[in-house]
Amino acid sequence: MAAANAVFRKVTSPYGIFLSSSCHLAEGFSAKILKAFLANPNAALVGVLGPDRFLPAFALSCALSARCAQDPLYIARLNQYCSMWAGSGLYPYVPYVSKFCLGFAKEAFAHLAGFDERHFPNDVLIEVDLAFRAVESGFVVVLCPDTYVYDESGIYPLTSDELAKMGASRQFLSTRFGTLRFNRAQKTLAYHPLLSELRQKVQLVLQHSN
Repeated sequence: MAAANAVFRKVTSPYGIFLSSSCHLAEGFSAKILKAFLANPNAALVGVLGPDRFLPAFALSCALSARCAQDPLYIARLNQYCSMWAGSGLYPYVPYVSKFCLGFAKEAFAHLAGFDERHFPNDVLIEVDLAFRAVESGFVVVLCPDTYVYDESGIYPLTSDELAKMGASRQFLSTRFGTLRFNRAQKTLAYHPLLSELRQKVQLVLQHSN
């Protein structure tokens, strides 16, 4: 994330968004992320729902990712569903968020010295490290559950090279934060009540739309 750190230094507004070039965006996504920050003044990071090969908890459903790939117009409809389902002003604290569409608070990002490029040269799980450091520094990490951003690069299976990189990154996370930290974080998201509810609703919508 060397480019992201470089871009950050040029940001003049209190908040910004790191965005993958392969993302398909629904109207109003940035306003929703800003609203999440304003509702949570101590938030360092705000993440969204969407497919991520390395952090699958935010995809909600593999079938949903496939549907968005087949029909890009479905992304806008899905965002409407998420806005209805998530409820107004509900922004759960989470252990980490994905970097493909990542809102950041400039002051917090500066305090954390940005992404740790030295220990995560391949960028895999670098956002998890940033989120863990944010929480340890007294900030919170927030999920914006009314926003779904489809990242087309997030639907492909991991290659053997990527699996090796993920293993190396997990090893460093274990060294820095303890062996169980990442495992606990994954379970927190896998069984999070709101995410579980959204997954169930997505399955119902997909079943009725077939």
